[in-house]
Amino acid sequence: AAGGHREPPDTVVDEDDELAERARFHQWLQDRFAEQLADVAATGVHLIGDLAVGFSPDGADASEFRDLLALDVRVGAPPDAFTPDGQEWGIPPFVPWRLRASLYEPFIATVRASLRGVHGLRIDHVMGLFRQYWVPADSSPVDGAYVHFPAEELLAIVCLEATRAGAFVIGEDLGTVEPAVRDSLTAHHIAGTRVMWFEHELAPTTWPEASLATVTTHDLPTVSGVFERRDEQLIDTLEALVPGAATPAQAVRGAHDVLLSARSRLRLMAADDLAGATEQPNHPGDITLPNWRLRLPKPVDELL
Repeated sequence: AAGGHREPPDTVVDEDDELAERARFHQWLQDRFAEQLADVAATGVHLIGDLAVGFSPDGADASEFRDLLALDVRVGAPPDAFTPDGQEWGIPPFVPWRLRASLYEPFIATVRASLRGVHGLRIDHVMGLFRQYWVPADSSPVDGAYVHFPAEELLAIVCLEATRAGAFVIGEDLGTVEPAVRDSLTAHHIAGTRVMWFEHELAPTTWPEASLATVTTHDLPTVSGVFERRDEQLIDTLEALVPGAATPAQAVRGAHDVLLSARSRLRLMAADDLAGATEQPNHPGDITLPNWRLRLPKPVDELL
């Protein structure tokens, strides 16, 4: 049944020298990361952290919180015009009533840790605070169904922790979104996300001020990729936004000139577009591709 228990791994860190050494190494990395965050904050640069929609079923979180999880289902997305087969992300969900009975301790700890050292927090797939699309393990996303979550209580926790940290919050409200979700985000002063690929029929000057504006995302084609017709769905959109662009660089510049007209307080330019990359960083639900492991076509130092 959904939420069934899974026994912890046989290997215990204290009894396995190799695993213990790996654990110490990763702890050292986190300590160095915390130091670097503090160094950046001292320069006046404002960083935005990212709260992922979940974690691996084989990771430490899943082991620690296994009594609160539905380990035989995975979170994903239903079929839509962009992904007709739907998506399955390989992430086990919390069982809503079990999470509530735990007084939301795992969620509070995660939000609090994600806000440490940053000035803002982007919540990936913010609709997951309202409802999640559950897909039975080893099944097709077509066989999934929505499970509702106590959104008001989860949003209250986000607002409380963000206020304590003195940070702003952005919700990635893309995909299949009910109007009530955006109304609730606005009521809680959580900024939404506006992506030019999806919003091209509305001038950026009409986009909400309380939003993050961007041309694309890590889950969508880059401008250069669209220009070189690696995604035929968006070529008409690009040509309408930047008529007469003769090179990928002109297309990138033109698209972001349009973006600069947005009323949005936050505007995002992807490093992939700065580098002229033609491949998008991530293809949701397709684990056969080198997602998140693509090298940029030029060194980071050259991007600006």
